[in-house]
This record gives sequence, structure tokens and C-alpha cells, in this order.
Amino acid sequence: MDAQAVLRGLLVLIINIVITSAEFNRVCFYSGWSLYRDGKMGLAPEDIDPYLCTHVVFAYATLDDTGTQIRVPDGYETEELNLFRRFHSMRSKNEDLVMMLSVGGWATDSKLFSKTVSSEANMQHFAEEAINYLRKHDFDGLDIDWQFPATRGSPPEDVQRYYRFLRLLQWEFEHEEEPDDKSTLILTISVDPTVERAAISYDLPRYSRWVNWINMKMFDFYGHWNDPCVANHHSALYSAHDPKNVNNLSRYWVNKGVPRHKIVLGLPMYGRSFTLTNRNYTQAGAPCSGPGSDEGDGYPISKLCHLIKNGAKEMVIADKRVPYVIVNNEWIGYDNPESIKQKARIVFNNFLGGVMIWTLDLDDYKGSCGRPYPLINAALDGLNARHGYNELITNAKQDQAQQAAAKKEIYRQRALGWQMQDQQEAIHSQQSGRTGGRRRGW
Repeated sequence: MDAQAVLRGLLVLIINIVITSAEFNRVCFYSGWSLYRDGKMGLAPEDIDPYLCTHVVFAYATLDDTGTQIRVPDGYETEELNLFRRFHSMRSKNEDLVMMLSVGGWATDSKLFSKTVSSEANMQHFAEEAINYLRKHDFDGLDIDWQFPATRGSPPEDVQRYYRFLRLLQWEFEHEEEPDDKSTLILTISVDPTVERAAISYDLPRYSRWVNWINMKMFDFYGHWNDPCVANHHSALYSAHDPKNVNNLSRYWVNKGVPRHKIVLGLPMYGRSFTLTNRNYTQAGAPCSGPGSDEGDGYPISKLCHLIKNGAKEMVIADKRVPYVIVNNEWIGYDNPESIKQKARIVFNNFLGGVMIWTLDLDDYKGSCGRPYPLINAALDGLNARHGYNELITNAKQDQAQQAAAKKEIYRQRALGWQMQDQQEAIHSQQSGRTGGRRRGW
């Protein structure tokens, strides 16, 4: 074997070691309405597998009327729910879990964020209040999901104001006098990464300088809201003809200057449905009259898998490499474990920052169709993170066994203590009987 062959072999080995040991963020969103999505069978925080994710983000908080203070929708902090406390209970199982809060979402008026960034004083006020709020409620970071700057009542100037706001907020996070047992607060943003949206609402290469990473929502590229309405997959993996696909957009933002390690690819745990105008025309691109039976809310994989299990034929859009099914006059495009694995593979092969799961409760978390969390587990496989996950589970079981053994030893020592005390009491009683004395005490 010549020297060049040896060097090539060493280089391949080094690259494999670097890739295999890379740690990718697995950012899982948990929505406040998860408890109610499926009646009494909703996903409670206590039932989440705390080892699937590196970060769990509670969505959503909102803003007060001034845009300077974080507020949580009514009911989330009531005594009967106490949802934040329950949310943080996951740390009792996995102490390395990072817990974050997301502010915004579609329900938060864009005009409120516009108030936040309208002046330096408002930005400063928000930063101070946000730090107090996050520390008070034991969160490790903040995600901002503004939908969307320069639209829905927000002026075009807000695109640059948002940049100044993120810069100020990150500076305040970094210069906070941190509690002894806490790390610097994390700052992230969630965005619609399509070129059309970014051209209006974001300056992502500049924003990326002041955030830890960007959650890029690689879903909802299409839906019943498009005019004209056509059945189109909302989260294509590839496409030779349509630029709205995960591979193309992730490559686009790297080329535009967003650092690879700050790109976190959003993976949907749900499908988008359409009611076909003509049930005999079922190909992708078929005309539709509106959303399907999910009424535009999204079709959870936990429900969709039952359709397939009961006979609905899964088909694949060849150039987009994502599946769909037809049920009566309903067209549903979604992701299966293979397409999710391939999306996560884009992250792995290109050294991106990780994946973002939207949302935990939309996957088949109960395993009613087989393996629990089939899509999230597929993402683990795509990231080559299976070994790390299994190691966490093994360590947790060992810790539990050690804790159980420690408790057993404590009880054994206590039992011995009582036994010794009983023996001492018996001796004392015998001695007292011989001397005619009386026991004192209890």
C-alpha cells in the first residue's frame, strides 16, 4: 500500500470520526394545546420521552398590548393546569434537557411585535422583562416566531428594526448577571425560509449573527390557502422543477451566508389535506376546492397512520420523494419515516445545525400504529444519533437502578437501626426491672 493510499485512508477515518461525533440539535416543539388536540387523550408533558430531544420548546407565549412584556394565553398558568411546572418536570428524568419558550406564532398579531421594535426604549424594556420572565419560569432560552415582519400591519422598516432588536437582545442575554446554576440564555428565531417570504420579511444572513440558530420551517410551502387551490405536497424533499423543497432551500441559505451550524431544518409531524374537485383526477397538482377533513389544521401522523394501516395506498411523488394518500375525495401529502430520515440526512451530510420537530404530539407518540414516535426516531436515524439516544436510555436505567439500590440500602440501615434500638430498649427494660426503676420518656 503506497503512502497516498494510507493518507486517504486516514483522511476518511478522521472525517468519519468527526461526522459521527458531531452533535446535532434536536429541537422539539411542544404546543400548549397538545393536551386538548385529541380530547382526553392529548399528550401531557409527563408522558414525553425526554431523551428524544436536546431542546424542548414550549409554544406559544404572546405579548401584552404594549409589545414589551411576555404573556401566556389564559389557562396555561392556572393552578388547575400549572403547565410550566409540568413542562419542566422532564428535567427530573434528563437533567441535560434544555427548556425554551417561544413567543409569537400566527395568533400573535404582527402589530404587537411592531410595537416591540418601534423604539430603542421598547426594545430595552422587552429585553429586561424577558430575562426576568425566563428566569422566573426556569426557561433556558427564548425563541421568537414573528409572523411576519413587514406584513399583517407591520411596516417595511421593521425588517431592519428586527435586526437591531435581535442584536440588543443577544447583548443583554450575554451581559446578564447569571444565576449561579444557570448558563447564558439562548436566543433563536423561527422563520418561513421560502425565498419569496424572506425577500419581504427577513434579512437572514444578518440576523444569523445575533442568534444561536434559526429554526427554518421547511413545511407549509403549499396549502389550501393558495390561489388557485391545487393538491400539492407542503414539504417536498427534492424537486427538479420547484425551488420550494428542503434540499434546495437549505443549500440556498448556506450560499447566501447563513452559517451551516445555525441552520436547523424544520420537520413536520403532520400532513396537509385537500378536497379534490374531481375524485378521478388524483395526481399531484390536481384542482381542489379547499382543505380536507382536518379543516386546515393539519393531519397528525398519529391519525394518518391508521388510514394506511386500514388499507389506504401510500404513493410517492417521484421527483419530490415524499408520499401521499387518497381517501375518497381527499388528497393528503405527508412525511413517512423514510422521507424524514432523508431530510435529517441532509443535515448530517452537510454539517447543518440540526432538526426542529413540529410538534411532539403530532407524531404517533403512543405507538398505536407500531413504534412510538416513528418520525422522530427516523430523524434520529438520519442524524446517526441512535447510539447517543440508546446510551442516554441505558444511563438513565442504570441511574434508576443505582437510586433504587441506594434507597434499599437506606431502608436496610433504618431497619437495622430500629432493630438495634429495640434490643437496647429490651436490655434497658430488663435492667430497670431488676432495679425496680421506672422508664422515662415517650
